[in-house]
Amino acid sequence: MTNEALDNLARQALLDAIHQEYGGLMAEMPEHDFLPGFEKKMRRLIRRANHPVRHRIVQAVACLALAVLLSGCAVLAVSPEARTALAGWIKELRQEWSSYHYAGEIADTPRNTVYYPAWIPADYQEVKSPEPGTFVHALYEGKDGSLLSFSYQAGLKRTTFHVVWDNITVQQVTVAGSQADLYLNTAGNTNVLVWTDEAQGIVFWLAGQLAGEKLVQVAESLQESEPLDWVYRPTWLPGAIAWFSSTEENGEGHTVYESGEEKLITFCYSKTGITPYAERPDGQTVMMQNGTAMLYHLEESGDLALTWVDGETGYAFWLVSEIPIEDMVRIAESVEIYQNNINDVLEIDIDNLLEGPLCEQVKLALTDEFVEKIKEYARRDAEANIYMQSDYIDFETAYTKAHISPERDSAVARVSAFIKDHSFTDGTVDNHVLCLVEPLYFVDVTVSYHQKTANIYDENGIMIAGYTSMDDHWTAVSTFEEKQFGYVVAQIYAAAFQEERTKLINSE
Repeated sequence: MTNEALDNLARQALLDAIHQEYGGLMAEMPEHDFLPGFEKKMRRLIRRANHPVRHRIVQAVACLALAVLLSGCAVLAVSPEARTALAGWIKELRQEWSSYHYAGEIADTPRNTVYYPAWIPADYQEVKSPEPGTFVHALYEGKDGSLLSFSYQAGLKRTTFHVVWDNITVQQVTVAGSQADLYLNTAGNTNVLVWTDEAQGIVFWLAGQLAGEKLVQVAESLQESEPLDWVYRPTWLPGAIAWFSSTEENGEGHTVYESGEEKLITFCYSKTGITPYAERPDGQTVMMQNGTAMLYHLEESGDLALTWVDGETGYAFWLVSEIPIEDMVRIAESVEIYQNNINDVLEIDIDNLLEGPLCEQVKLALTDEFVEKIKEYARRDAEANIYMQSDYIDFETAYTKAHISPERDSAVARVSAFIKDHSFTDGTVDNHVLCLVEPLYFVDVTVSYHQKTANIYDENGIMIAGYTSMDDHWTAVSTFEEKQFGYVVAQIYAAAFQEERTKLINSE
């Protein structure tokens, strides 16, 4: 087949795909030819290949046409009316990612409900419940240790959700009558189901070691919860302030902050709408940007108490401190409904757990052979009177990476390529949420006009690595398993080293 014939075939593949998908819309549009520059790029792409694989290039061009259609680009470039018709979720196929971006209008009003699957397989149980926010995440674990992750992203116009699709086959399925994408992993056990809610501007995804039909069954059971209690936090605090303690439960909150001058700031809220100072007759009215507050002088402690009520939710608030009243008013004016996002990782008090019971992964890694090898290194180092020589450190590091550490390297490589492919913005901030599938990691990427940042989270929502373009550097964040394993191994080595040193000294 000649080059000209191939060019014509590729062009026809594009046109046929467009007419098949949007024949009705195209009939109403004026005649339109592709720009010469576009067709020139197509010819260059085809001629880049050798003759034996030209037919693959033709197939790739047809796939490119479908990708253009899915992204809405071919029609959006032609008709303003089509832009309105396609407002909502736009899917785009890139080199290694499927990308979902919302192009419609999204309400900025916080939500106090969550979606959740009403049905999961009988051998699974919930280990993390969903909480209201722009990023909602729930986790379920099977009796065999397999995980099922349910997440969704809502409310951010400039947030794009991406699914890596290397080693993936994609099937079109339906969830509650709407089209969904089922990503079947050919290289592992984790499959992903993605679907969208056009009206709410939400993209949902389920990921786990379940067959596609089971994922669809879970998705079909999705329900919205009853209204949940609001959570409030101040978004401004004066000077160098450190968190001291906090209790938040059942619509009641009590958080204490400490300033560098050892002054305490107590922030509280209650869904009852009543403060501890409601019966006091000596309050003074204070004007704020969003209404009025009452100020009380607490003679017994010397503190001031500032109280106010949210007119929309009916929640009552109070601040207690000896800081200047103008700072208290500014704190009060900064209080907002708190919404979880992807940066809200699970919090584990690691220091209190290192000496506790060993987790299963650490138990399995501490084999008799490995422990004996640690002791051999320790005895050898004791003879040389050099604590932890470099080859021992290399041995322990390699063993930890192979048996304990998460798969950081592959995740970092994928995310680094993604970051490199996205340029700095023109002053806006673009947010991206990535699903890596195998292993099942999530990534939060932010691109602004001057900086790029990324955080990688494992299947449990624990941050394992972070990146900033300011120094173009990735920083590994140790997991609990890594810290506990390192702690135990250090104890084994130290005991063997000390025992051998004592023997050598006594034998002299």
